[in-house]
Amino acid sequence: MGIRTFGIFAHVDAGKTTLTESLLYLSGAVKKLGRVDQGTAHTDRMDVEKQRGISVQSCPVVFEYEKNQYYLIDTPGHLDFTSQVETALQVIDGAVIIISAVDGIRPHTQIIMDQVKKYQIPTVLFINKVDRVGASHESIMQELKKMFSPAVCLMQEIDGEQTTGFTLHSRVGQGDFLECVTEILCDLDQDLMELYVNEQSLDPDKLLNSFYLYANTGQVYPTYMGSALHGKGIKELLEGIKYSFPDSTGLKEKPLSAVVFKIENHPSFGRMAYTRIYEGQLKVKNEILSVKDEKIVKANQIKLFTGERFVDTNQLSAGEIGAVIGLEGIQAKDMLGLENSRHRKELSTGVPVMRVKTMPVDPSKTGEFLSALQCLNDEDPSLNLTWIPEKKEFHIELFGTIQIEVLKNVLQERFGLEAFFEDPAVLYMETPVTEGEGFVSYTMPKPCWAVIKLCMKPGAPGSGVKFHSTVNHDVILYRYQKQIKEALPVALSQGLYGWKVTDIDITLIDGEYHVVHTKAPDFTVATPMAIMDGLKNTGTYLLEPILSFDLKGPEYVIGSVIKKLTDMRCVFDSPVIDNSQFFITGEMPVATSLQFPVEFSILTHGKGVLSTRFSRYKTCPPELGSTCERRGVNPLDRAKYILSVRNAL
Repeated sequence: MGIRTFGIFAHVDAGKTTLTESLLYLSGAVKKLGRVDQGTAHTDRMDVEKQRGISVQSCPVVFEYEKNQYYLIDTPGHLDFTSQVETALQVIDGAVIIISAVDGIRPHTQIIMDQVKKYQIPTVLFINKVDRVGASHESIMQELKKMFSPAVCLMQEIDGEQTTGFTLHSRVGQGDFLECVTEILCDLDQDLMELYVNEQSLDPDKLLNSFYLYANTGQVYPTYMGSALHGKGIKELLEGIKYSFPDSTGLKEKPLSAVVFKIENHPSFGRMAYTRIYEGQLKVKNEILSVKDEKIVKANQIKLFTGERFVDTNQLSAGEIGAVIGLEGIQAKDMLGLENSRHRKELSTGVPVMRVKTMPVDPSKTGEFLSALQCLNDEDPSLNLTWIPEKKEFHIELFGTIQIEVLKNVLQERFGLEAFFEDPAVLYMETPVTEGEGFVSYTMPKPCWAVIKLCMKPGAPGSGVKFHSTVNHDVILYRYQKQIKEALPVALSQGLYGWKVTDIDITLIDGEYHVVHTKAPDFTVATPMAIMDGLKNTGTYLLEPILSFDLKGPEYVIGSVIKKLTDMRCVFDSPVIDNSQFFITGEMPVATSLQFPVEFSILTHGKGVLSTRFSRYKTCPPELGSTCERRGVNPLDRAKYILSVRNAL
């Protein structure tokens, strides 16, 4: 039995969950076809998903079809839940990207397309809703070749588009299909190019095999059509998935290599760690190495979700995904057994761009509220929960305002807690102005001994945090250098202005430990003091989050819209006018655009369409931006900081 592990991705309302339902129904995994609009979709398991008709979390599900096993991850389509999409993209072997035949490529679709191309993730495209009025698969194919890749190839032809009675016919083996495949493969295969140029005959079967081989390495993109709602084109799509995605069954004899990509606190089963096996096998009760802290953990139970229920299994093998109960202390993104290069840990679909303060409506329930938020933060670490006990304040980070409504709903339904959220604030970052050194000699008050000297300089935009060491392990032992590196996220979480520090290169250039006086946590304690000393010497400036945007609206309001965009410090291309509609693309600061969706709707009398997605962090004008109140004791206040970490305040 072959194994395919893949995710389904699309912009909101393109039909991801509906397609998942059709696949489960076709395979016989579910007896009744669920519907999003009726709140009966099997992978929308949360009450808020059923009520709002949108997916807010990823849902792994398994099914069998024609002697093959498929592990599918249904993902949210809204940008506010992009962290769920990111973790799915990191672990899959293939991606199915859905494009609405009516709406075309939307911002979230473009983000997914950029990532599958960058990481060469095998990808199959599905043009959905070809039965709808306004559907045009030809327009979508032109969009795909322009905005995604010229290596897309339509696998079917259609009769009766824009009607529910449409029919699909395979193009495989036809002359125009072979011509399309030949043109695509000639750009990838030099030997084939020479045969083609020399007008030698090309074997159709070999061409098709070669096409699927390149599909398996993410270099060509088979494209299918259909209607997920009506179950048309689903069988052909599943056939394409079988041939276009790699089979993982041959890796189970190797040592275990796996990653936990999702945590769920289930009301009946407790804490479940959804785990993808890259190589080897994970068995119930076996001892398993946690790569992060080199501790041994055990799986007490393993469950698979089939769409209708969870079923027990005793093991997971290479290519499989399951919910593992046990694994004490394991968090999302933790590796088990051995590291694996196939895990795309650097892949990112965006970052939170706003922070919001929240608290329980009933102050007497602050303890319950903290436990509930810690549970949600365990499931979605991108919330980056911060608890400030002295103020009884909770801060969380968000991708968008829809998250606030969903969190309110979840806190009420799952935990019985009514929450108050303040208006969101922009999440700025800091970066060094110039090169400088950071130094700390943490040798008093005894017992302690950790001396650190760092060289700190600005990194390239978007590079994040880079750490290097030029210090020999006989000067500072390896385990202490590892402590310094592991302490950096906390040390850089608050810079001179209270914001997270990014785009910085840090090199450990000198230091000292003591055979007798150095204790286990000393370098962890010392690192924030060295970092803040360095930032004081380098100086920092603010970076603000920027969104890419696409606007469409009636031509008669274009003047008002352009004035508004200019007032918001937007940078945009010259408008394009077509059929009495204007189209504008550009970038806008999050700081000036929090209320723009409502304002744009008013300006266009509800006839405009606005799409945004995270673009980058950019230097903030000096007169703008804001500081963030420091949480905890500033390491620059050396004496008070040391007392604080020693719990002596």
